[in-house]
Amino acid sequence: MRVFVSHEGMDFDSLAGMVAARKLYGGGELLSLGKKRDNVALFLKLHYKYFSIEKFSRFKNLADITEVVMVDTRRRQRLGRFADFLEKNPVNIIIYDHHPGGDITGEENYVEATGAVTTLLVEKLFEKEIYIDPVEAALFLLGIYEDTGSLTYSTTTARDVAAVAELMKRGGRPENIHAFLNREFNPLQHKLQDMLKESLQAYSVNGLPLHIATAVLDEIVGGISDILQRIHTLENLQTSFAIVQMGKKVLVVGKTAGDDVNMNEIMTAFGGGGHIKSASATLLDTTAPDVKERLLSLLKTKAVPGIKAEDIMSRPVFTLNENEKLGSVIEKIIYSHYRSAPVENDQGQIVGWVSKEKIMQMREKKQLHVPVKGIMDRFLVFLPADSPVDRVRETFFKENVSLIIVTKGENMAGIITPSDVVHYLHAGKGGLS
Repeated sequence: MRVFVSHEGMDFDSLAGMVAARKLYGGGELLSLGKKRDNVALFLKLHYKYFSIEKFSRFKNLADITEVVMVDTRRRQRLGRFADFLEKNPVNIIIYDHHPGGDITGEENYVEATGAVTTLLVEKLFEKEIYIDPVEAALFLLGIYEDTGSLTYSTTTARDVAAVAELMKRGGRPENIHAFLNREFNPLQHKLQDMLKESLQAYSVNGLPLHIATAVLDEIVGGISDILQRIHTLENLQTSFAIVQMGKKVLVVGKTAGDDVNMNEIMTAFGGGGHIKSASATLLDTTAPDVKERLLSLLKTKAVPGIKAEDIMSRPVFTLNENEKLGSVIEKIIYSHYRSAPVENDQGQIVGWVSKEKIMQMREKKQLHVPVKGIMDRFLVFLPADSPVDRVRETFFKENVSLIIVTKGENMAGIITPSDVVHYLHAGKGGLS
C-alpha cells in the first residue's frame, strides 16, 4: 500500500502537494499528521467530496504500508509520531521537497528550489498530460499562492508564476480562493499578535538590524508563522524572530527580507529548518528566555554581513561649497550624473546636501545669485562604510532621505542614493546591468 504524508500542521502547500502526488502516482491514501491549519480545515470541510484524507492516528492498516511518498518535508522533527513508524518499518520512501535541508533520504529524492512544492508536482502533471479539474486547479493555486505570498515572497521563482498561469488555463480562479488565503485570525491568534508586538525588541548584531518578540501562553495557538509574517510586514522589519512558549514546547520562527541571515541555517542549529528566508524550529523542555539567549548567541556567529555600504556607494563624491553662488555651480552640476550633491563648508565638513533638480529650478527663476547654503537641505544621515546593506535600506525607509553619507573614520568615503540601492537589489537578478 502507498501512502502520502507531509509535515504536521498541514498547510495548503502540503495538502496540494499530496493531492498532486496522488494524481501523479495513480492512487493511494492521504494521511494527515497532527492538527491542520484552520483555513485548511475549513477548505476540507467544504470540499469533503473531492479530497479524502485520513488521520494517521486513526489509520488501521499500518502493516500494509510498503511505500511512503513524503511531500514538503524531509525532517523527522516535522513528522511527529510518523517518524517513529519510519524508524521501525522498512518501507520505500519517495521525497518531494523544496526546502534546502533535511535528515531523511528516500530511495527517490526530488528536491528543487521552487517557491512551493506544489509547483514541482503540478509541473510533472503537466508533463504527463494528466487531467486537472477546476477544483483541483483551485487547490493547487492555493498551495502556490500561500507559500509564495501570492507570488511576492523572495523565494518565488519563474516556475511558480508559470505554474499559476497554466492552472488558471485549466479552470483555477483566484477569486475562488481569496477567502481561504486571507482568513482573519481567531481570538487567540489576535491575542498572541498583540503580545508579540508589545514584546518586540530591536537589536543590532554585527551591525545587522533585527527584532525579537517573545510570548508565553497557556493555550496552544496555531499559525505563528502567519502572525510573525503580518507583524514583519506591518512594522516593515528586515529580520525578525518570534519565540513562543506553549507548555513544554517552545516554537521559534524567523523571517528575513535581506541576504545576510540564512534562516534555514539558524533553525537547523535548533533542530528545525525551512527556507533561507523563512524557517522554524520546535524545542522541548526549555523556556522562551533561554531560547532567546541561545538565539542571540548563535546570531553573533551566523548573522554576518555580506554586502556593506562601501560595496554599493558611489565614489568619488562630487561636492559643492556652501558659499558658492548658484550661478557658479550650474556648469559643475549640469553635466554630473549625480542627482544630489553633498555640501561642505570652508573647513571641509559636510553640512548639508542639495539636489540638481532644486538648482535647476532656481536657474529657471533666475535666482543664480543665491548661495548654495540658501537652498540646501541641512538634514543629514551618516552611516559607517561597514554598515550592512540591510541597514542602508532600512535607513532610507525610516529616515525618508534622498542621500546617505558613507564615512570611514571622520572622512566621507562616498554617498548612497536610492538608485544605488535599486541597482544592488536588481543587478545580477535579471534586472539592471
